[in-house]
Amino acid sequence: MEIVLAEEMGFCQGVRRAIDMAEQAARRGDVVRTLGELVHNPQVVERLEAVGIRVVGGLEEVGPGEVALVTAHGAAPAVFSEARKKGIPLLDATCPLVERVQRLAQEMAQAGYGVLICGDPEHAEVRGILGYAGKSAAAGRTLEELREFARRQGREEPWTGHHRLAVLFQTTQREQVYRTFVAELMQAIPPSIRELRVWNTVCAAVARREPAARRLARAVDAVVVVGGRQSANTRHLAETCAAEGVPTYSIERAEELRPEWFLGKQRVGVTAGTSTPDEAVIQVVERLRAIAIP
Repeated sequence: MEIVLAEEMGFCQGVRRAIDMAEQAARRGDVVRTLGELVHNPQVVERLEAVGIRVVGGLEEVGPGEVALVTAHGAAPAVFSEARKKGIPLLDATCPLVERVQRLAQEMAQAGYGVLICGDPEHAEVRGILGYAGKSAAAGRTLEELREFARRQGREEPWTGHHRLAVLFQTTQREQVYRTFVAELMQAIPPSIRELRVWNTVCAAVARREPAARRLARAVDAVVVVGGRQSANTRHLAETCAAEGVPTYSIERAEELRPEWFLGKQRVGVTAGTSTPDEAVIQVVERLRAIAIP
């Protein structure tokens, strides 16, 4: 059985940078508390916990003498202000690409634009961007979700009160979502909107993984997608492969692989989400090789 790896997979640079910052701080002797999970991957979380790096829900859970770390997803300005007021040392591991979206949101809001964010309103990245955009913003994965968000804020439509709109995207969105969202928005906005500015802020590294997964699926008899079950990116990769009609198995650990999945399979592909460490992929490949040689 031949094992084929996707051309693009595994840790993105933003996640790798955040983990490096946390581990470097721990090696210096800092007691690090991350404001939310650094990655949606249980193996990485376990590895970090082994060196004393713990996940907390907010600054209120950071104890005296401990250091808080903002994850690659970023955080709202209020988090940084609160940390300063409480005297809590704060390490900022916000991904530079996310910082760019935050900056655009703030600049557009200050310039009087209504800011629309295509993304999950409950995701840490989007919550942080909303904090920079202020009350002028609305967020949702679809146009209907945007409208629901606006209605909860007492506005009839996401663009109510604005003649100019700025559209930004959660960096981990799928490229197809970007295209569909813009097309639907163009049909929905009223003539009163005189200016529409759209930035494709989808991470290029994330965007490349989907077509790479599609090419992989077309070239093999089965695909294994490695990544945390809470990782939206991993789930998207599995959906992409399955859509090509190839048997697709999404796992977190090599131990989950079952030999019967690969009976009669000549070529098996492996891909991984952006929160999946290299060692997890290596372990899967080794397990597949063991299955291939009973």
